[in-house]
Amino acid sequence: MHWLATLLVASVTLGGGFGDASATAQAADDGTMVVDLEVEVGDAATVVAHLLDVGADQQTVTLGSTDGTTYMGRVVVVRANLIVVFEALYVDGTSRTSRPVNLSELGADQELVGPGIAPVPDEPTGLSAATTRWIWIAIALTALSLALMALWAAGPRPAPRRGASNRPQPDRPSVRADEDSR
Repeated sequence: MHWLATLLVASVTLGGGFGDASATAQAADDGTMVVDLEVEVGDAATVVAHLLDVGADQQTVTLGSTDGTTYMGRVVVVRANLIVVFEALYVDGTSRTSRPVNLSELGADQELVGPGIAPVPDEPTGLSAATTRWIWIAIALTALSLALMALWAAGPRPAPRRGASNRPQPDRPSVRADEDSR
C-alpha cells in the first residue's frame, strides 16, 4: 500500500496528449539500475520511451499496453538522472512526443539516480552572451570586408591621356611598308 501511495504522489502529468507518467528505480549489483516506466496515452498504436544521458547515447525502449491507455516498460540503465521523452506512434504514421522530464521528476529515488542534472527547460534558452558577441563580431567583420572589396573594385581609375581615344586601336606595324621600299 505504501508503494502505491508513493507512486501516486510521484506521478507527473505530461500534457500534450499524454496523461500521468511515473518511474521507479531499483539498484542492480553492477552499478546499473532497473527502471520501470509507466505513462498514460489515449489511442496510440505503440509507445516508446527515449532515455537520454547528457553527453552519451540514447536508449529507446518499447512500452507495452496494459489496458489500451496505460503503457509500461522496464529498462536497465546506468545510474544517472536520465532525461525521458515519451513518444506515441499512431496507426496513420504520425507521432507525438511528450515534454522532456528527468527520472527524479517521474518519481525515481533521488539518492539512487545520483546527483541531479539541471532541470530540463520547457523551451530552449538560446545562445550564451559570449557566443552572441562572437556572432556579431563575425557579422561586422564580414560587412567590413565586403565594403573594402567594393571600394577596391570601384576605386579610382587612371584618367585617360589627352588626345587618346577610349576605343581600342588596331595593331599597327611599327614600320610603314612604304618606308621599307626605299
